[in-house]
Amino acid sequence: MLVRESKLRQVIRHVLVEMSDKSEAFEQNVANAIQRSSPCTATKMGATGLSDIKIQAGGVTTYVEAKMSHRDNLANPRIFFNQVWQTTYRMPIADYATALANSSSQAAQFLDDLRKFVGREKILVPTTKGGLKLPNAVSLDEMRAFVDDRGSRYFVREEDIDIGALVTEHYLVGKDQPAHYMQAGNDLYLIGPEDPLNLQAVMPDGKTIPTLSGRGDFKLRVSTRSQFYEVQAEIKIKAFTPATSPASVFGGDKVNPFELMCLV
Repeated sequence: MLVRESKLRQVIRHVLVEMSDKSEAFEQNVANAIQRSSPCTATKMGATGLSDIKIQAGGVTTYVEAKMSHRDNLANPRIFFNQVWQTTYRMPIADYATALANSSSQAAQFLDDLRKFVGREKILVPTTKGGLKLPNAVSLDEMRAFVDDRGSRYFVREEDIDIGALVTEHYLVGKDQPAHYMQAGNDLYLIGPEDPLNLQAVMPDGKTIPTLSGRGDFKLRVSTRSQFYEVQAEIKIKAFTPATSPASVFGGDKVNPFELMCLV
């Protein structure tokens, strides 16, 4: 049984690494497409406080968020429990996550079940490796056994809310610098009302870049790693509104507005 669980964890780690590599490659492809087709300088970023690609053109600096598909997680702030749910992230979407956890009967039941499982009334649920060393911290082995026993790593689900508005605030206010554009798969969207590169102005008549919008579920879950676990949000739009965009940095049968910037 232990050998089987160990192999399963190895498979999960391999899949996560592979997904991360594909995401990194997609971000670089988006940056390359913008760089090749426009007068912009496009630089792939590595800092977590910034969106994926920095764009500089004519004294304007903005950012593009790159997602491989419409189903990607749009933000994943971490939270932890120490008497109440808290976060070290300084962004509105993290505050939303802690407020949701502290008011949720689902989260309260999760904590009650966890206390019974580990046999301790006083518990701390960290979200970092260092936090596991604190008194009363639920250990990695305890948490892994607990979520396996309950059959789900999700413990809060707020259904059918305006995810588009939440993530728009996240990318415009929650990041160190605002991101005004998102490339999701083969679709380009505006994030919020501003368009600092004036890409809308170069779109052909009858075609416009849509603004990111859509509804979905706000979930909280436990993710177990090899040496620690994380408590994080999962925030996805179920269906983008509109479902597609006539614009894409990759061009092809869509309009690449970056390519048309030099014609203005």
